[in-house]
Amino acid sequence: MHSSVQIPNHQFSQIDQPLGKKVAVTFSGLAIICLEIWWFLLSKSKSQT
Repeated sequence: MHSSVQIPNHQFSQIDQPLGKKVAVTFSGLAIICLEIWWFLLSKSKSQT
């Protein structure tokens, strides 16, 4: 005997955010990603042989 649990469709509701907040969050995320790439890959000086 199988019993299935159905999740109601209205469990989550969409919240509309202002465009300014969406742009700020997107650019902040991209800036953090670029900073991490620079820090871990590009900031270390090459060792001299």
